[in-house]
Amino acid sequence: MADNSGTSEATGSGSSGSTGSGSNTEGNAGQQTGGSVLTFMMSKKIESALWATRIFTIICTFLFFFPLVGGGPYGFYQRALISNAATSALRLHQRLPNFQLNRQFLSLLLAEDSCHYLIYSLMFMNSYPLTMSLIPICLYAVLHACNFTVMILNVMGPQSIQFVRNMITKLQAQQVSILRFIACTEIFIMPAVFLMTFTGKCSLFLPIIYYRFLLLRYSSRRNPYCRTLFHELRVSIEYLCNKPQCPAMQIANLASEATGGEYQQRLDVIQSESGVFIAAKSELITTEINIKTDCEIVWATLTVQGSYPIYIGSYYRRPSRKTDMIEELEKSIEQMTLKDIKP
Repeated sequence: MADNSGTSEATGSGSSGSTGSGSNTEGNAGQQTGGSVLTFMMSKKIESALWATRIFTIICTFLFFFPLVGGGPYGFYQRALISNAATSALRLHQRLPNFQLNRQFLSLLLAEDSCHYLIYSLMFMNSYPLTMSLIPICLYAVLHACNFTVMILNVMGPQSIQFVRNMITKLQAQQVSILRFIACTEIFIMPAVFLMTFTGKCSLFLPIIYYRFLLLRYSSRRNPYCRTLFHELRVSIEYLCNKPQCPAMQIANLASEATGGEYQQRLDVIQSESGVFIAAKSELITTEINIKTDCEIVWATLTVQGSYPIYIGSYYRRPSRKTDMIEELEKSIEQMTLKDIKP
């Protein structure tokens, strides 16, 4: 009896000792992890400061849209832009650490995306709150903060906070779509700024400065999405111009806006039902050719130095007319091939 009780007491004391040592081990592991993360962040001070400002930008943007705490939304709007300006300034210092007062350094400065968004933040900081202006800075902050968050999680351990890792992986899988959405927002802020100007909610200089910002984004070397979106919008407008339902005057206006005045339009509209046109860059030598025909067609010649002239035709056949339109097209081609054409 005594031996059994002594054995059980020894066993109990042994099990409690092992439990206590396990708790101490877990506590020590937690302290080591926290210390390693702090050491890692101190070794990368600028990156850590960028990560903190980006997280703050995300929080302020969220509180602007969802005012869950005290303070007016305008305060969070300004804080988000100030935080983004600090992020852009730090990133700019990281990219171009040695300041120089010359033209070459200024051109390098204006080529940096961080300089673009430093100007962007200063533009909207003291203006009337424009909700769309927070979307690009918040999404950029999310994308860039994810990269450093993954590095911190790797320091904490390969399996640490798995649900955050899964969220970041899904977010990074949609990176191209997010960047395209940011570029689209940058473009459509321009008409919003014009509307704010006409309603007296912003300065007359804001559309001019934002137009220059948009030019910088279009010529960005590291981010081609703004340029891509502009091209896709232009292609869409040209597609609408080619539709027969589009009136002739609208065709000319839309094509002119889509090409920024760099193109010449030549239209041939019959009975105001539809139209055809040939668009050519202004630096090309093109001449319209007048041919008498009943079909909807327009001809032009492209003069190339040191080569034969190139004849280009644009033709449209309405669904209501079939055989006779084909015959008229053949007559038009015969006139081009068998007759001396006088422009």
